[in-house]
Amino acid sequence: MANSVENVYSTALFELCQEQGTLKDTYDELSQVTGAVFNGAHSQFVELLSSPLIPFEDKQNALTGVFGDRLSVTVFDFLCVVTKKGRIKHLPAICEQFKHGAVFRIGGDEFVVILHGDGFDTLQNSIDGLNRIVEENQK
Repeated sequence: MANSVENVYSTALFELCQEQGTLKDTYDELSQVTGAVFNGAHSQFVELLSSPLIPFEDKQNALTGVFGDRLSVTVFDFLCVVTKKGRIKHLPAICEQFKHGAVFRIGGDEFVVILHGDGFDTLQNSIDGLNRIVEENQK
């Protein structure tokens, strides 16, 4: 699971959004796009984006035609990356993995925090709580 497609892409996006301070907004937007594209009614669009026979430029034009400027640069660029790399069919799993955060290395210490249930919704509170505990133990 550590090197799964879902984990690799969701971790990269998660880290970028954490740096930008856009975790919640990006998750909400990505969830809406995933729900709209993978609801079953748009299977031909997913097939078009997945096809190795269609040049990436045509796929990018299709994404632009469907979403226009309604997406943030981060989400649109992410869709382009997963499309170009042939991973667009993994988008629902990437989105689900993104919701639950990422595995991080801080300094030389590795650790995992598993957030059950709400996952992303409680992430910032969990990070703040862990940071408080670390700061208290450093005194």
